[in-house]
Amino acid sequence: MTHVDLISPQQVKTLAGLFAERVARTPEQPAYRYYQQSSESWQQCNWAETSDRAALWQQAMQADGLQAGDRVAVMLNNRLEWVLFDLAATGLGLVTVPLYVNDRPENFAYILQTTGAKLLLTDGIEQWQRIEQVGDKLENVERIVTLQTVCVGDCDLRLRQLDDWLPEPNGHSYQALANAADDLATIVFTSGTTGPPKGVMLSHGNILANAAAGLERVEVAREDQFLSFLPLSHMFERTAGYYIPIMAGACVAFVRSIDQLAEDLLEIRPTILVTVPR
Repeated sequence: MTHVDLISPQQVKTLAGLFAERVARTPEQPAYRYYQQSSESWQQCNWAETSDRAALWQQAMQADGLQAGDRVAVMLNNRLEWVLFDLAATGLGLVTVPLYVNDRPENFAYILQTTGAKLLLTDGIEQWQRIEQVGDKLENVERIVTLQTVCVGDCDLRLRQLDDWLPEPNGHSYQALANAADDLATIVFTSGTTGPPKGVMLSHGNILANAAAGLERVEVAREDQFLSFLPLSHMFERTAGYYIPIMAGACVAFVRSIDQLAEDLLEIRPTILVTVPR
């Protein structure tokens, strides 16, 4: 038996409202699965646990003085931290600017400059070395958070490792402060193959309408399992493989890597896979 439990854009108006409504409806249902390197095993968190984690990210963003309308950038492969960053940001009325992890340094520097992004979330030493190549162009970036330690000793003063940046769990609840469908949710840039990358400004209502339209064509139930591997920095995966599952209450697993996609397909056994011709 499957349960179709869709949340409509008219009920929630914003992406943060969508997430808060999903947590309220099905708090104990599985939301995300991810591979934990330290334990070498797949882990799972439900919607209530995801909300608690996103609340910690919101507190860290607020501690850095970020205000509604500020731009915040994320340069990560698909993983739970990407989602937590975006959920926290949209809940506070911040504007998410996704970056491609393999983009040229001059390209992502241009995007960070153009948007005036104040916060950048990235992964480890390889990305940090590329960021350092264009460090003189990132004056507007006030905080750089990395998932791994990338520097010891004399480091960039803006640099914080994620575990040090996030507060300890303290019982604070997730905040859904953005309250208008027309509020800006994200700026997504083209690849830059025909000149400098061009930013597309999308509102909460834009994205919710697209997600709802997709669900008019393809039925998604709470029992469905997605496997996410197309880049979340592109709106196709972000809408169909991230926001639609929230709207429908389905679970998303994040692939370990493209090289391990075949293995993860066997392990996760998804019922839905968002993909493109290759």
